Amino acid sequence: MLALLGDAEDHGASIAYRSRVQIKEVSPAGFVSLTTVEGEGKEPSTDLRPRLFINTTGLSALPLARQIGRRPAGLPPFPPPSYAKGNYFRLGPPPLPSSPPPLPPSLPPFNCLVYPLPETAGLGIHATIDLGGQVRFGPDVEWVSDPGTYLLPPSLPPSLPPSLPPMILLRIAMDDLSVNPSRAESFYASIRRYFPSLQDGQLVADYAGIRPKIQSPHDKTASDFILEGGPSSSGGGREGGMEGIINCVGIESPGLTASLAIAEWVKQRAMG
Repeated sequence: MLALLGDAEDHGASIAYRSRVQIKEVSPAGFVSLTTVEGEGKEPSTDLRPRLFINTTGLSALPLARQIGRRPAGLPPFPPPSYAKGNYFRLGPPPLPSSPPPLPPSLPPFNCLVYPLPETAGLGIHATIDLGGQVRFGPDVEWVSDPGTYLLPPSLPPSLPPSLPPMILLRIAMDDLSVNPSRAESFYASIRRYFPSLQDGQLVADYAGIRPKIQSPHDKTASDFILEGGPSSSGGGREGGMEGIINCVGIESPGLTASLAIAEWVKQRAMG
């Protein structure tokens, strides 16, 4: 990631972290006028009217796309955003046995990734192995109806304003994400379908993250990435009043893996 950041800055990109974007106006052809506010809102705002606005804002992409209010001709408006927390547990050593374990605790039980059949809203609790040989299981799907409220730490720093937008609260709380140990029960049941020798007490709460969902908790059909708009007619931009807009919405796992391919798609649309 640092290498990609360095490449971007070498080519003239400027990064404004922790900035809010407010859409002011969208022209009939699809050119956006917007305001950006950095930090806690104490810095002066910046008004922009870019030739092309590329919405790749992750958790904020769907709310921002709804602000813009444009889609290629014939497609319905975007639904309200949904968010799913994904928890991970790592594999710890088995409890001290009365007889030697079948495998030394230092050896992983797999030599490849293990993916069960997908769930409605996720890929299922799968097994991955990092470069150090540590096995992790996850993520599950824990729906979060209001990420700002759900993740709000017990006490906010006194310097913060008393009222902040939910997405700002979400960003503040990202570092406080924790795994509820009680979720291990469903992990044991799922993992034992392909790793039946997993023993009680071996799962250790590891880390969690939030992923954006286009589908709601009640939808039975899994949603894919939505990539649309731009000057290129094949991207639906001109027909839908999106000539100056490219939306990349619902980019959850494996969005990072697909990021370079998504960037190539955006480049093709941007070049017209």
